[in-house]
Amino acid sequence: MPNLGEIAYRNRHRFIWAACVDCGKQRWVQFVNNRIVSLRCQRCNNKRTAKRGPEHRRWKGGRARTGHGYVTLQLAPNAFFYPMTDNRGRVLEHRLVLAKSLGRCLHEWEIVHHANGIKDDNRVENLQLVSDLGHRQIAFFERKLSQLLREVHELRTEIRLLRLENRELKDIMRVSQEVSNV
Repeated sequence: MPNLGEIAYRNRHRFIWAACVDCGKQRWVQFVNNRIVSLRCQRCNNKRTAKRGPEHRRWKGGRARTGHGYVTLQLAPNAFFYPMTDNRGRVLEHRLVLAKSLGRCLHEWEIVHHANGIKDDNRVENLQLVSDLGHRQIAFFERKLSQLLREVHELRTEIRLLRLENRELKDIMRVSQEVSNV
């Protein structure tokens, strides 16, 4: 490891082995006009200048969408419902909406079910508070119902095709009888 203040050249640039003024981390820093380009390491510089929350230029109000289609919200640490958040201070919007309507924080084991199945439709009238067993039953019956509706649709289509074939056969039989009678 080089000594502090040691100078090295690389690709026609001068570098000096220096320590960060905040954390003391030693690293190579570009040395231009007998001055160190950056007194702080990249990590300390990012911490110092990082804007979070509403000050950040890409702030969207704390709303984000998960990979599964649910909406999450960022809560402030002093918010009443903050105990419901994850380790990043985010809470699923449907859980927050139902908790506000009940006037209390939800427990981790309480499940909020979307009645219409649309994961980002977080109206109070669309949300149901259910137990784990109740949620499994609801999910089972919803899957069964959608499967039966698909089968009914397929059978109706098949019936229409069979009726069409039956009409065509009757027409063919009628025409062949007329031809044989002539």
